[in-house]
Amino acid sequence: MNYATVDDMAARFTERELIELTDTENIPPSTVDTPRVLVKLGDAQAFVDEHRRRAHENDPGYRREPFYGEIVRLAEVEEPRE
Repeated sequence: MNYATVDDMAARFTERELIELTDTENIPPSTVDTPRVLVKLGDAQAFVDEHRRRAHENDPGYRREPFYGEIVRLAEVEEPRE
């Protein structure tokens, strides 16, 4: 299950922020690197899935169905800037 999409990232960040966070090819950064966004979304999804798996192991009554809005916010991970 995808918790967030490229469109969710576009709604969360400005286009300039997405360009600065993802374009490592052009100087100055000039385009959103959509494949890089998708990789980071996959990383965030794996992080959320692991958290949910561990929560369920520790509490079998844990609700497994996603709380979409909360999970989208968790998946909107900004990479630290160097």
